[in-house]
Amino acid sequence: MPTLIVYVAKDRLREMARAVYQVDADRLQLGLHLQLGAPAGADFLRALVEHHDVLERATTDGAFARKLSADLLLARLLNAADNSVSRSLGAWSNAEATSIPRGDALVRRFEEAIDAAATEGSSVLDIATELGVPLRTLQSHVRATRGTTPTAMLRDAQLRRARALLAAADPHRETVTSIATQAGFAHLGRFSTEYRRRFGESPAETLRR
Repeated sequence: MPTLIVYVAKDRLREMARAVYQVDADRLQLGLHLQLGAPAGADFLRALVEHHDVLERATTDGAFARKLSADLLLARLLNAADNSVSRSLGAWSNAEATSIPRGDALVRRFEEAIDAAATEGSSVLDIATELGVPLRTLQSHVRATRGTTPTAMLRDAQLRRARALLAAADPHRETVTSIATQAGFAHLGRFSTEYRRRFGESPAETLRR
């Protein structure tokens, strides 16, 4: 049977747990099993493969992409694995989401921070920390008021930033890969697919114009 070994420094995982759950995570303990066939497990495995790709393609200007990739990987590990902190908080209740009013103030603040985050290289977790709320609270509010996820909203802002960079770039000096990395995209193939879906043309077509 194939074996997958992932090493994560305890302090780094505890730091991520504190940011995600907004509670003391010094005694964080992971369960013994991770069901990769479950949706959350599949998300973690996909993030792991993408993070490996980012590390293999390491470049001098890729620190932003590596940070986003690592943050996403750790957040998905916590979401997929049974752990002592999530157990202590209990099952996530849908009651909060149903009581969130339209035009929620937290979501408006998140939307105001998105464009700056896409430029500065901040992740959704960074924004949640800046807003002073657990990541799960932000996810619940965005889902209830906008019908999407914080990650999808930030990704759209990154796509818009990539389009602006491509349109302003010199095609003889810049490449699609370098601009995708600047905009925070770690996986070039996925970037190209999402870009075409969003704007109706390939990144290369925008760059050549």
